[in-house]
Amino acid sequence: MIQFPENYKTTISSAWANYVSWIKSIFPNDLLRLFFLLENFTKLMIQESHLMADFSYYEYWLAYIDMSLDGIDILKYMKNNNTYSNYYGLYDAFAYIYEKHHDFKLANEAYLEGIEKQVYKVDILKKLYKAFETRMQTRIDREIKESVFSKDSINMYISNELARVI
Repeated sequence: MIQFPENYKTTISSAWANYVSWIKSIFPNDLLRLFFLLENFTKLMIQESHLMADFSYYEYWLAYIDMSLDGIDILKYMKNNNTYSNYYGLYDAFAYIYEKHHDFKLANEAYLEGIEKQVYKVDILKKLYKAFETRMQTRIDREIKESVFSKDSINMYISNELARVI
């Protein structure tokens, strides 16, 4: 009978992590190979629940999400299955993708949800949220400057929209 060492699961996941790093260094432009490798690695992590509790593997999920056409479905899967759902990075990833798609309301809601849940490393999430607010203010100021409408009428519109949302 084959005897596996007690830490064989950790060894397997470490081997995958090393393999991903090796592929990235040897084939830096082969994004399709990396995408399928990350997809398989995340599938392994789903099967091996102990890996899902290890935040050091989150970066592989993030890379997989970033390479996907629409990472929202992957993030929703992760959230629904409590995969890193108490980690600030999940909410930042949601917000990043929403912001990338110009859905600023959902980006704002993603940050606020994570902050309200007091996720792990919430202080980092709060800093990221402040940076998001600064980007949004800069965007609003730029749009006001380029707009044919007066600043007062735009501010009134924004206030009315915020009152409607809240």
